Order: sequence, then C-alpha cells, then structure tokens
Amino acid sequence: MSHPALNHARLSPAQRALAEVVGDFASPAQRDATLRGWAGSSELMQLALRQHLAGRFADRVDQASALSRSGWRAQEAVLGDARCGSRIRVLKRRAQAGFALRALADAGLRANPLKGLVLAERYYEEEHHREMGDLDILVAGDFDAGLRALLAAGAAHAYADPHKQEHERKDAHQVALTLPLPASMILELHWRLYADMRASAVQDIAAHAVSGSCAGAPAWLPAHEHHLVLCAHHVVTSISPEPPCELRWWLDLDQMVRAGATDWDRWARVAIAWGIPMTAALGLIGAVQLFGSPVPERVWSEIERAMVPMERRVLRLALREGAYDLNRDVVMAALWLNRTQGHRTRSVARLAITPRIAAKYRKDLARLPVAAAAGYLTLQRIVRIARAGAAHLKLWLEREE
Repeated sequence: MSHPALNHARLSPAQRALAEVVGDFASPAQRDATLRGWAGSSELMQLALRQHLAGRFADRVDQASALSRSGWRAQEAVLGDARCGSRIRVLKRRAQAGFALRALADAGLRANPLKGLVLAERYYEEEHHREMGDLDILVAGDFDAGLRALLAAGAAHAYADPHKQEHERKDAHQVALTLPLPASMILELHWRLYADMRASAVQDIAAHAVSGSCAGAPAWLPAHEHHLVLCAHHVVTSISPEPPCELRWWLDLDQMVRAGATDWDRWARVAIAWGIPMTAALGLIGAVQLFGSPVPERVWSEIERAMVPMERRVLRLALREGAYDLNRDVVMAALWLNRTQGHRTRSVARLAITPRIAAKYRKDLARLPVAAAAGYLTLQRIVRIARAGAAHLKLWLEREE
C-alpha cells in the first residue's frame, strides 16, 4: 500500500482554506496567504462556525501577520463573539462532564471518558479549539450501579418513551441521559462499544486505562493507542454518506497523531486485535489527506496484512479519492460482510446478508441514513437495509475495475 498524501480534491475552496488555517500542515506564510486571499470572507467565517471550529479559527487569525489580520477587521466582532462563545460552551460542558464523573467516582466506579472534552484536554493547545457535543463514558464493570449513581445525582433519561429506553439498552448497549444543569448536553453511558468491534475492546480499554482527571474530576483515561484506534473507527463509521466533510472530527485524529506519543506497533496490534484494521487505517488515511498528519510509512504495510481482499480494495479507493469522502453505507457494508462471513474473494456477487448477521449488527444498521425514517426497526426492515448497503458497496467498488 502506498503512503497517503495531502488530497483536498474533494473539498470545496472554502473547506480547503479552513483546513489550511485550522490545521498544522501549512507554514505560517502559507496560512497568512490563505487568510489574505479570503480576507473578511463571511463564507469562510460561517463555515468555521458550522464546523464548530470558530474558536480555533479566530485564534489563528489573531496569530497571523498584521497584514493578514487587517483584512479581517470587518469580521472582528464576529471573531470575538465566536471565540467567547466557544469558551463559554466549553466551560458549561466542563461543569457537566465534571458532575457526571464525580458522581461515578463517588459510587466507586471507574469511568473511562472516550470522546468530547477529554480529547480537547489531552490533545489541543486550547480546550475551546475543540467544542464537544455529547459526552461518551464507558463504565466497565457494574454498569447498573453507574446508572443508579447518576440517576440518584439528578440525571434523567434523555428519552421518556420506555420502548426507546429498552431499545437503547438491548440494541445500542448504552443509555442516554441528561444532566441537571442548564443547557445540558446528552451523556451516553456505555457498557459496550461498536457492534463491529470485538467485545474484548472494552476489557482492553479498562485494563490499560491510566488514572487521571477530566474536567477537574477523577477519571480513567484510555491508553493513547487505544484512544487513537477508537476515535479513528468512530470517525469513519460516523461520516455522512453525503458531503459536507466534517473537518473537526478528522482534526481530532490529526491532533492525536501530532501528540507524538504513539507506539505505532502497539496501535496496529490493537486495531487488528479489535477486528477493525480497515476502519482504523481509513481514519489515519483521512487525517493525512486532510491535515498532513505525520504517520510513519511502515504502519500501512503492517496493518494491511491483517485485512481481507475486499478491505484492501476499499483502502485503494480511499487513497485515490479521499478517505474523508467515503460513503458510510459502503464502508459499513464492507466491514460487516467481510468480517462476519469470512470472505476471501474479490467477488461482490458472493456477498450476502442473513437475518442472523442483520440482528447482530442491528445497532449500526439502525444508524444508516436509509433507516432514519423507519422508526422502530423490525428484523425484516434491517435485512432490507443491510442488503441496500451491500448494493451500494457493489456499485462503488465497480469504479475500481
């Protein structure tokens, strides 16, 4: 497998400019030139706001040369408001994250924050450069005790419908809660991770987590390599099947790589052991293509050896066309069908979805766009959705021939 390179071919001009400004791959002179070329652009400013990168963008404008800054004077108030708004939102979410983590610690439970504020604290120079959405916490061990502790502290189920609550526990292996604080975010309490990730991942994360803190509260932080594999898989399996590209999620991976502490042999072993070498590699490829992340070349050959032929074909297309622009239906179909049925063939015609496989992967199938309007999913609907994903994969891979 060849080493990926910067590839912005599928980005809009505004997306390219934003990637240059908020990323770390461009030199200060290149960044200045981009800011001058887009001086005072409301389009670029609005894109930064939509992508939740306005705080980082505003700081990069402040760090630019006087000449580059002068072109943004007309947007000075908007930039200031964006920076202040980012900081305020992070402070509110710090309070919420701290509340949840302290409640779990007081109950004697080990809580592993997976995404959100923990990424901002560990990998970004300023926390407001990474605005979190919800908060994902893994409770390895007595999950029900963790749920009781949070409910006793004043948290509430995010969904009043008992059928929805049952669906969450049975199919998604998580419970969504709201916290008793103003402008509360959603807290997702997990006892399992992704359905296409081996169950051993939970034990691995819990066993190798290091004692630390998040939002000023005690927490068990995932080992860096575990964190990087997990976030790469999340980004790839959560990408929209249609543009626009969510730059902020790929920037997470870039900042994690640039932390400079990665044991790449261990990272590859973890991705392979968890059964997700393809999505872990796709995540890093996208980060390199968008932000020039410094991933060593030797990583690719090692992890590629653990893939089945269909997955290697998906990687080749990602190298050519952009991992950040892949259709999620295609990625998920390749992942489910190869990993669950053990095919070692180039023949897409031999791929088939069965009710048993569909039931096992119900959680991720329910996240597909085609399922969004289906309401509660019957097994028959799930099989139909999975077969549609396989059809997407067949059409997409034909472009390689």
